[in-house]
Amino acid sequence: TVIASGAIAQVVDMTPRNGQTFIYNFFAINEAKRYSIGLNKSITLSQAGAMFAARNNIGATMVPLARVNNDNRFACRSQMIENGVKRGIHPGTLVPGANNNFRAGTCFFEYGGNLISSTEYELLVLNKTTAANTLVYRAATVDANGKPVLPTRSVISGYEGNGNVMGENLFFCLGYTDVNKNVIVGFGKMGPHLNNFCYMRDSQGNYLANPNYDVLTLR
Repeated sequence: TVIASGAIAQVVDMTPRNGQTFIYNFFAINEAKRYSIGLNKSITLSQAGAMFAARNNIGATMVPLARVNNDNRFACRSQMIENGVKRGIHPGTLVPGANNNFRAGTCFFEYGGNLISSTEYELLVLNKTTAANTLVYRAATVDANGKPVLPTRSVISGYEGNGNVMGENLFFCLGYTDVNKNVIVGFGKMGPHLNNFCYMRDSQGNYLANPNYDVLTLR
């Protein structure tokens, strides 16, 4: 099967599935249709862990990280563009399309004290693992200036930006309705350079700076 041909720098093949081994052959070809000796590479998808999948590359076998079991809000991130200027990659909450269509959802995230929505996003998905085996939510502490201090192994999930200049890192947080953390609201963003809040979309679809949250970390 020909995956791609022509003057291209990279190719994304969404055909392989976990545990399958694919052999790729690479050839150079001239105008006379003469092929070079092929270079082959065997690849097996076997690494367990979490990764970001671009909207158009979200496959049917991928397992998105959900707020809770059977919930319809998931962990996403999206690029913020303000007046044509790139303002970084911001974590937030994905509301999928009809019938949990993850390619037709909306990613909601905070920027500048406002709730922003985007239909171009990346989804945090799990590969050959479960959330319980890979990720855990831990509380942040607070320093003398009232700024949050990250727990160990926090997952870098985005960054502030100004054009092509990357700024401070941003992290996924999970917001709750109260200090007891019994009821989950959804995903948002936090950072040690920000105030001690999880900046997020609440259950009614409004912007919320939530003081009750945990940070997504690696187990």
